[in-house]
Amino acid sequence: MAFKKIAVIAIALLIAACAKQDYKNGEELYSKGEYAQAFPLITNAAKDELKDAQFRLGTMYYFGNGVALDYKQALEWLTKAANQGHNSAQEMVGNIYYQGEGVEADNKKAIMWFEKAASQNNSAAQTMLGVMYHGGNGVPKNYTQAIAYFEKATANNEIEAQYALGTMYLNGEGLPQNFSKAAALFEAAANQGSELGQYALGSMYFSGKSGEVNYKKAYIWYEKAASKGYSTAQMNVGLLYRDGLGIEKNIIEAHKWLNIASAGGESQANVAREELEGQMSKQQIENSQKLASDWLASHKNN
Repeated sequence: MAFKKIAVIAIALLIAACAKQDYKNGEELYSKGEYAQAFPLITNAAKDELKDAQFRLGTMYYFGNGVALDYKQALEWLTKAANQGHNSAQEMVGNIYYQGEGVEADNKKAIMWFEKAASQNNSAAQTMLGVMYHGGNGVPKNYTQAIAYFEKATANNEIEAQYALGTMYLNGEGLPQNFSKAAALFEAAANQGSELGQYALGSMYFSGKSGEVNYKKAYIWYEKAASKGYSTAQMNVGLLYRDGLGIEKNIIEAHKWLNIASAGGESQANVAREELEGQMSKQQIENSQKLASDWLASHKNN
């Protein structure tokens, strides 16, 4: 009997070792972008109950890396990992239920999984809980709870939480309105590349809510958001060029950015562009349109 127990333990250890090796080899291939080659190795390790492999396999199905995109398979494998306490898997399962990807949207299940992940200090899950409490999605609207979750996530430098909490300070939602704190949070998000944070910070410098009216800084931050494809920022960059605020007046650049913003669906940019054309020659308009076309072509995959 003792020999049988030892044999069973030995076999279990061998299976676990093989699973870990398959996962390690699969991850190396995955990191190189060799998804198809990584897929069978990751699958073997996942079937042997290795939670990291189950999470990776779930993400492969979710994004269609090395296998056809399949939300149902993604949910199956991510749930297996989540049930073993994998906090990133828990956050993704919550997001799948929140978005209704491959399943019927279910805010209650989303909250359950977000709470599990958030309890392990998963900042993305903390942010989503903040969003849900802020909007009253699946739970009664509760700004106090939203703020608490956003604060936890901002402590982990989570970009979306920084922007969301900054917006609450800007609007005085659930706490006293505080432009200084709003600007600091927008800047934190902006410095991490958030176009929403960049746009919001630019707007605070433009309006003076940052503590000063500074058109140069407004231009800098609007331009950063504009370069990422944020159409309202693109329109504002065009208007700053038109009026010579924070940047030397340049009607060709103004027309270019208004063209770009209009192509992004910004209707007010289209009106401003048409008005500006009354001050431009045919050649200037053609030059501007060429600049806009070139910019759009170089940023089409952004």
